[in-house]
Amino acid sequence: MEFTNAEIYNAKEPLQALVKGRFPVLVAYGLTKIVAALEPHIQAIDAVREQLVMTYGTPVDSASPGKKKIEPGDKHFGEFAVEYGRLMVQTVDVDCDIVEIPLKVGATCGACREHMERDLEIEPYALAALDKFIVLAGPVTSLQELARR
Repeated sequence: MEFTNAEIYNAKEPLQALVKGRFPVLVAYGLTKIVAALEPHIQAIDAVREQLVMTYGTPVDSASPGKKKIEPGDKHFGEFAVEYGRLMVQTVDVDCDIVEIPLKVGATCGACREHMERDLEIEPYALAALDKFIVLAGPVTSLQELARR
């Protein structure tokens, strides 16, 4: 599948959070495969971003030679932003499949320690970031219905 670097990078934290959930074995396996497939691309993005910070950034302080930072308002922030934007719109092919996530997930009762199911809870920003990597199982006919699940 083809993704932009931005899509890959924005999915990093939501995927890491999702992988910590309790899912059926094939769902967990699919999520783990996505994380493994994206990791080399995330490392490359981080490495290039760090090079851009070293090129356009300003020293953190005199006690930390060789460390730089970049923030809006810095002298070369505009140049950094342009180059970083170019990096993030690049597309790459990633060998992974879309994973179907159940709307009910495993949980353990806090009081009796019994196994139970609960509704999948996911932040809207995470759902948006994972849009190209996952689909929710079960029919969803409206956003209101999805919000109730």
